Amino acid sequence: MTRLVWLLLALVLAFSVWLWWVDPAGADGGGKVYNVSSTAYDDWGLMASGNYVYDGAVACNFLPLGTRTLVLSGSYAGRVLVVEDRIGWGSEYDIWMATGALQYGRQQIMIQLLPELTSNPLQLDQYRAWTIGRAAWLRMLYGAREQ
Repeated sequence: MTRLVWLLLALVLAFSVWLWWVDPAGADGGGKVYNVSSTAYDDWGLMASGNYVYDGAVACNFLPLGTRTLVLSGSYAGRVLVVEDRIGWGSEYDIWMATGALQYGRQQIMIQLLPELTSNPLQLDQYRAWTIGRAAWLRMLYGAREQ
């Protein structure tokens, strides 16, 4: 019985170490995680990128326009959002939504930059599932912490 318990503990430890260091995106980057103050807005019109507002657009001053991000926590967890606009003041990450911006309020969320390797939709779905699973596993093992 004790051998089985030790074996299971060793497997859990090995899996958690693997999740901590291995990144399926490869060595080219992406994967940087930020803990940001998030709000929402519902203005209509043109964004800084020149595109009209759409579901999936976000305003952010510290990332280049066109950067794709994966939301890891909060009510938008699992969504891929693209930086298309800039923020005047009051927030680091401002999500555009057609309705419900006031109800969204202010949330502390974690976002992850997506690497360029994930332009294939199937690969993006696999990366999204892997990343969200990794974040949940790490929160369970080590508790919520800034990265």
